[in-house]
Parts: sequence; C-alpha cells; structure tokens
Amino acid sequence: MTFGAKIRELRVGKGLTHEQLANGLCSPDMMVQIESREGRPSTFVLSSIADRLDVSLDNLSGESDRRAESLALYREALELKRTMDFTGARERLEELLKHPFFGVPAVELMCNLAECNLREGELLEAFHWYHFALEEACMERNHEAMITIYKDLGHIEFAQERYDFALRQFDRALAISERLPNQDVALTTHLYILQGICHNRMQNGKVAMQCFRLAVKCCEASVDRRSVAWLMLLISKFFREMSCEWEANAYTERAAGIFREVNVLDLSERLPEQYGILLGVGGVVSEVCHALQTYLCFLDEAGYDMEAGIGYVELATLLVGENLDMASEACQQASQRLPEAPEYQTCVLELQGRIACERLEYREAADLYQQAADGYKQMKQAQQWANVMRVLSWIHRELEGASVS
Repeated sequence: MTFGAKIRELRVGKGLTHEQLANGLCSPDMMVQIESREGRPSTFVLSSIADRLDVSLDNLSGESDRRAESLALYREALELKRTMDFTGARERLEELLKHPFFGVPAVELMCNLAECNLREGELLEAFHWYHFALEEACMERNHEAMITIYKDLGHIEFAQERYDFALRQFDRALAISERLPNQDVALTTHLYILQGICHNRMQNGKVAMQCFRLAVKCCEASVDRRSVAWLMLLISKFFREMSCEWEANAYTERAAGIFREVNVLDLSERLPEQYGILLGVGGVVSEVCHALQTYLCFLDEAGYDMEAGIGYVELATLLVGENLDMASEACQQASQRLPEAPEYQTCVLELQGRIACERLEYREAADLYQQAADGYKQMKQAQQWANVMRVLSWIHRELEGASVS
C-alpha cells in the first residue's frame, strides 16, 4: 500500500472529507492528488496530515520508502536476468514475492521467476510458478501475460519431449494472440513456428510445413523487411531438416533478395526489436547474435556472398555492445564478402571505427572514420557524412588532449 492509499484509508476511517483534512494545509484538489499518487507533499504537509490522522510520520511514509527499495531490487533482478545470471535474479525475485509491494504486478514477478527457473533447467519449479501466474493473469484478464505463460508452459513440455502437450499449450497461446485487436505479429509468427516444430517432432511433416508457411504469411506484410529476411533463413533451416531442399532453397533465395534491397545497410536506422521474439531467444543479444551467425552459414553455403556480407554487417552492429572481438571478426567477414564499391564498404569502415573507439585506439579510429567520411562524401550522403565528421572531430580533440598530457 502506498502512503496515498494509507492516507485515504485512515481519512475514511475517521470520517473526514478531503476539505476537512486539507484545511489550512493545501487545497482539497491537492489532497485528492496526494491520495492518487499524482501529488508529492512536502515533509511539513505530510507531517501535519499524520498528526491529524493520529499516526506517526514513519508509519505513513514507511510504505513509500519500502516500495522504492523494492523497485530498486526488482530493477537489479531484471539486470541480472538480462546478463543471464539467473540464480542471482531468482534469489531477488523470491525475496520480492515474500513481501508484496505496490508498483509491479504479481503476475510479472512470478513470470520472471518462472523464466529464471526454466532457463536453469528447474522445470518443476518453473511449472508451479507459471501456474500461479496463470491464475493471477486469468483473474486480471491479462491476455499478454496469458500468451507468454502458455508459450513457456509449452517449452517446459517440449523439454520433456511431451510434444502433444507442448502443442496444446502453443495452440492456447496462439488462440489468444490472434484474437487481440493490437496483435503482436512477431509473437504470433513465433507461435506458428513453435507449432511447426512440434508437428515435425511428431512426424506430421505436412502439417509442420503448413505451420511454417503460415508463419511467413503472418509476418511478411507486417514486420520490417530485415526481420523477415532472418525469418526466411530460419524457415529454410526447418525445410532443409525435413529434406525439402527445393523449398529450403526458395526461402534462402527470398532472404537473399531482401538483403539486396536498398537501405538495408543503413546503420542510422534502429535495429529491429523483433529479432529475439521471431528467433525465440528472448531478446538476449548474445543469443540473438549466435542465432544470426548460424543462419548466415546458409547464405554462404548457397553461394550468396554479397548477401551474407550484408548480414555480417548487421551482426557486427549488434555485437559492438556485446563483444568487440566478435564484432571485429564479423566486420572482417563482411568486408571479404562485399563488393569494393563505397556503398558497401563505407558502413563497414564506420563500424570498424566504432570498434577502435571502444578500444580507445583513437589513431586507428581516426583513419577508419576518415575513410568512411570520404565514402559518404563520394556517395553524396550528407547526413551520414555529417555524423561521421562529428565523431571524427571528437576523436581529434581526444588525440590533442592526449598529446598535451
């Protein structure tokens, strides 16, 4: 309970109106805002309210302080989960569930705790927490949470090779997802893929193929083109596993065609958020990168060198914030596969400059950024040229400062 809710409870218990409690302290409207958490009273006002309600200031404000501590602990748990320290995240989430607090829905806490258990292989514990969360989500009619819970319950069944039970859970998730007015197309697409994988494991090859085709149809018109390209490579992998070489090659060719489209190499555009959802790796960047690297092999094997090079540029862009050595290797792979023309090599030079900056190798970074600036100038791309020149100016200031020191 927040201090605003506590004030309201005590005020109603004493039979006071907003006007009576606010008399001489603040306006009645301000008192309404305080109770609804929109207003932030001063210590003097809060102390006076406590006196009028015959409670101590500590009792009134303590809940607010505890909520702030709980939220900080929750953010810490999410950060540990993001860095794949599931044990540390689980310990903090369990502590939060022992002492409920206002600010984060219980279903969200339970889903995060269940996911940590699932990622650690504690399937039974994950199963229990997901069912607790499902009860809560059903009562609240929280459809987004219900989809996530059914999907992850399906993963638990799949891990135990109970494919018919897993399929049942994925079906439930998909049924809810398709009914939502603001449907998450990437998630719906991924659920079709999960259905297809289950049918394939159950030796229902034709049904599995239909599920994979539905996944492509679902996302092709709604999800950004770069995400569709990676989905095509993922689908081609499944068809190849089912010995459908012709259809696998067709999806690989469609992916290569998207990579050849204009502006795919525009690094100023924010990378799509759907990758983790479409590929089923939860949005953890290191896992997304591993998946993308696997799919790039299909382009290499099919002889699409230039298209694979474009894919390596995107992979390097993702890796810059994760692993500089791997990002540098991806840049080299891209440079080897892409044509020598400025419209291809310039973005690679810019990425290599970013990597050199992260390593504090400013002289090398200056040389790489200068080459990138020359490339953008040659292509008459004024905005990209200006962005690179700003970075180059900053690098030169850093070098001058180092010389003075």
